[in-house]
Parts: sequence; C-alpha cells; structure tokens
Amino acid sequence: EVGTLDFLAKNGCRAMAIDLPGYGGSKDVKAKPEEFLHVLLPYLDLKKPVLVFPSMSGGFAFPFATAHPELLRASVRLAPVGNDDYAKHPKGLDLRSLILWGELDQQIPIAKADTLKDLLPKSSKLVIAGAGHACYQDQPQQFHAALLKFLKTLDAEKPAAK
Repeated sequence: EVGTLDFLAKNGCRAMAIDLPGYGGSKDVKAKPEEFLHVLLPYLDLKKPVLVFPSMSGGFAFPFATAHPELLRASVRLAPVGNDDYAKHPKGLDLRSLILWGELDQQIPIAKADTLKDLLPKSSKLVIAGAGHACYQDQPQQFHAALLKFLKTLDAEKPAAK
C-alpha cells in the first residue's frame, strides 16, 4: 500500500511480499510457524533473503529465524510480535538485523526494541519519529530510506569465505 515493493525494485532489489496463512488473501493452513517459511523459500527461489517482518508476521518469522538463521542474509524487524518468546532462544543471534520501531507505538512498547537490540549483537535500532505501530505506513519515506540504507550496507559487505 505504501509502494515498498516498487521502491525496492527501482533501487535494484528483488523483493516480494507474501500473505502468511490466515492473513491477507490467504487461507489458513496447518503449518508450524517455524517450518512454513522453511518450506516456502525454495518454491520462491530465494537463497539467503533478507526477511522483513512487521507486527503479526513475527509469529512466523521469529521461529524461522531462530530455527534456520543460516538460511537468511539478514532481518528487518518492525515491532514484531513474539519478542518475549524469542528472547528465550539464543540461536540465531549472529544474524545481521535492523530493528525499526515507531516512536508513538502504542501496541508494542519501544522497550521491546531495546530487548531485541541487546539480544542481537549485529543489529542496529532506529526509531521512526512521528510513527505509530505501523511505522512503514505512517512514515513511508523514512521507512524506505532506512530499509535501503540497511540493504546497501549488506551489499557493501564482503561475502564470508566458505
């Protein structure tokens, strides 16, 4: 709705959005949250994607990122649900992450962003001024600029030697 996919495409990124089971236009399916994305990614031909997960998608993304951090390049966390559960699982802490929160978020306290920042040593946190819980909708230009800047830092990194 705010043009994120078009913005990313115009800036040289391959981007796609999916409706999670039971959300958007998707039917509910019986899928374990930690395995849904694990099964889906090969069908989408996504190898080491950057997983962007706002709000309710945290219920699927946190378990996946915790169970399979080696399959991700990085993550962008936008006030996702599941912060408290994730804090109990130390696996996946080396994943590069951008933590974005709306300054005026009334649904998930900004203290949860600090908790995530403490858990993820390779993370950076940005609070978007004047934005509520859906910071990407409230301040799309600031969100897009922060997202692109983060993605460019990943491009600038040298791939790890195998």
